[in-house]
This record gives sequence, structure tokens and C-alpha cells, in this order.
Amino acid sequence: MPIKLKVARTDKELDDVFRLRYDVYVRERDKFSEKRATSDERIVDCFDALPGVANVVAYDGDTAIASFRVNRDSTVGLAPEKYFDFTQTRDLIEQSAERKGTAPCIVSGSMLAIHRQWRHKRNVIFALFKKTTAVMRDLGATHVFGAASAETFSLYGRLGFDATAEEQWVESVGDRLIPMMAPFEKVFNWAFGHSVPLKSHFCSGASCADFETLLLSPGEVLFRQNDAAEYAYSIEKGGVSLSQQGGNQQDLVISQLGKGTLFGEFAVANQRRSTTATATMNTQVIAIKNSYIQRQLRKDSAQVTQLQRSEKNRKALMPGAGFSAWERLLARHAPMSPGVLGWNRADRERDNSRDVRPFFLTPASGSTANMQVLP
Repeated sequence: MPIKLKVARTDKELDDVFRLRYDVYVRERDKFSEKRATSDERIVDCFDALPGVANVVAYDGDTAIASFRVNRDSTVGLAPEKYFDFTQTRDLIEQSAERKGTAPCIVSGSMLAIHRQWRHKRNVIFALFKKTTAVMRDLGATHVFGAASAETFSLYGRLGFDATAEEQWVESVGDRLIPMMAPFEKVFNWAFGHSVPLKSHFCSGASCADFETLLLSPGEVLFRQNDAAEYAYSIEKGGVSLSQQGGNQQDLVISQLGKGTLFGEFAVANQRRSTTATATMNTQVIAIKNSYIQRQLRKDSAQVTQLQRSEKNRKALMPGAGFSAWERLLARHAPMSPGVLGWNRADRERDNSRDVRPFFLTPASGSTANMQVLP
């Protein structure tokens, strides 16, 4: 079963986060000594109730295995300021922003909790930090505050953090902590490989914190042929093979997909899967829910064009494929543009627009509101 990462939203998911913190900090690491006397076996503080808070949580099945909290700056400050004075750091940030004519947005990362058996799973830790970074970007972060254990500070150094003061013993936590700060651009660059944050795009899974992230091991099946389709997927890392069962009951691989590929688009048309999707290596994908895609198609026809182009490229790998229900659905939202249907002569591909246009009846005005799709 894939490891799933998401932003905790329901009461149960938040409760899973609070209980995970207790398991990790109190039971496994013997920290937060004053919490050991509590009977509810949860760790919660005032920063969990503030606006602009988000908890990224990773699940193995139904078990929460890792979480990381993000807070946006508020009138009561940020979680690391409970233990350290960041006044001088704030002044420097304000002065720099004033010179540039910009407004800073400081966020914090805190309450990092990872179950012992998962602390050496690099793919899980990286995916957790990457998801958390996406949340910070959605909040408009320019700088990140934190307070790390002296044991783990070197990890944060690789992310772009610098210590703002010497380490000190914090009795209430039961650990030696180091206050730290990083320009968000450095953190983003470490996580995504871009020096400047990109705008969120609904099928650019790497940049949207609202989507669930799935981690698959080599040979792990994401979905099977004839399964109900609820999601489309975008590959952030790794590879996926698509296969179909032949007449002899053997699976025939029909496509190999790599990073950046959008697939499983038939979810939009509420159909069953026509293929089986299997990870060919350690793979990270973003799950894009049917309802989200439907909303985006209604809001932005430019995104329809991109999906049409994705469908064209995918069908090029499967010669002879018929006109799909996916294309019919897209037609309800925007007409096929020549740039999508016309094949590039430089690539020596044929123009198949004649084969497709009979499926559409477009109003003369160019409006798509009353477009009909032939059965």
C-alpha cells in the first residue's frame, strides 16, 4: 500500500497528528516531560489553534507515521519564539524588505514527529519536507523560523537554515535546541530545484499542497484495470508502467511514463480504469481528485488546452486508439484548438484533426456554453 501524505483537515486526521507527537516525543524520545503526566496522550499547544496553521501528515495505511506543522506569522508570534528571542532577526528582515519595497511573510516549521522505524526512510522524510514547503509557499512565505534539536540541526543546514543564536537547554522540551532562520527561496530551491517559486498549477502536482502525495515502491500497483477511477495522477519522481490484460490473461505493457506525466485522466469521465498502473522504481505521484479537476475545467479553459495536449501525447503512444470519453468531456468546456489537434510538421506527424472534428458541434459565435457532443 502506498505511503500517503496530505494536509490534515478532519478531526480524526488532526487527532492522529496530536497522538503521533505524543508517541514520538514522549514514548520514543523521552521529551516533553511535563506531558507524561497527562491522560489523553496527545501533544497540543496554542499554535495549533491559530489561523494559518497546517499539519502535513504521512500515513502508512491508517497509521500516522510522520507529521510537520506550519504556522503563518500572527500577533502572538511563531512557535520557535516560545523558546527564543527572534527580535533582532525580525528587524533585519524588516529592514531588508523596506529597502526592496516588499512585505515579508514569516512562517515557522515545528513539531516534526517521525516514528522511529521511519526515520531512516529518506524518501518519506524528503516527501514530508517537500509537502511542507509547498504549504509554506501557498501561505506566501518569504522567511522560515525554526528551533531544531542540536542532534538534527545539520539536516536543516542542508536546507538553507542558519543558527540565529547558540544552542540552549529548554527544560519544558527536555532537549538542547538551536534557533534558526532561512530565506524561503533557499528552502524551496532545496525541495523543488527552482531558485524562484513557480505559480501553483492544478496538474503540476509538485506545487500544490492541496493534493495528496503517494509514495510507491518498485512493483507496487497504484490502480488495476477495471478499478473505479476517482483520481488522475501526476508523476513527481520515478516512473510508472501502464499495462492491459490480453486475451491470454497476461499483462501487456503499453506505455512507460516518467516525471511530469499526467495520467489516469479518465477519472474525470467517471469511468473504470482501462489499464493497470505499476511503479517501475521508487516513485512519487500526486493524486488529483475528480471533483477538483471538474471545478478547474469549469473555471479555466486554458487548463483544458493543456489537458487536451496531454491526451494527444498519451494517445500517440497507443496507435489506433479511438476518440475517448475524456476528449468528449473536455469538449464540453472548450473547443479543440488547432494548436492541440494539429500535429507538428517538424516532428513529421500527420494532421488528424479531420478525424476528431466530426465529434463536435461548435456554435458559430465561438461560445462553448451550448456546445454539443455527438454520441
